[in-house]
Amino acid sequence: MLGREGHALLLDCGSLDHRWVELPEELAVVVVDSGERHAHERSSYGDRRRELESGDPRRVRHVTTENQRVQTLVQALERGDSKALGPLLAASHTSLRDDYEVSTPTLDRLVEAAVAAGAIGARMTGGGFGGSVVALAYREHAEDVLRDTLARAGAQGWIV
Repeated sequence: MLGREGHALLLDCGSLDHRWVELPEELAVVVVDSGERHAHERSSYGDRRRELESGDPRRVRHVTTENQRVQTLVQALERGDSKALGPLLAASHTSLRDDYEVSTPTLDRLVEAAVAAGAIGARMTGGGFGGSVVALAYREHAEDVLRDTLARAGAQGWIV
């Protein structure tokens, strides 16, 4: 609803404050559907939320470091530093996998496949336990990244 073409949305989920961050024209967002369906009411998503609210150190570390990564990523986008994005996306996925424990082996394989196919970086997106992966790629290579990722992982995908 708040999306704007050519922009990322920076949303503060606590206050609902938001602003758009322009994406460099040379970048494309590649979305790959894992094929794994999830329903939060039947997954461990509620457990993660309760663990976070009770102060579990790993869950809190994920949220704290993820918020820092988001700010750093926005700064990199604003200064046009595409090379800084890959390590931030990699660290985000690692934290989602290891600290928040919401990734799956399929999502992990898709992230690895996208990077191996030439994406700048990739991470799972959404609440976890299935769903999709988003990858950033240079626009001129986005079709190749998508095709090669799908060939490696046998999934569906789109370029945005």
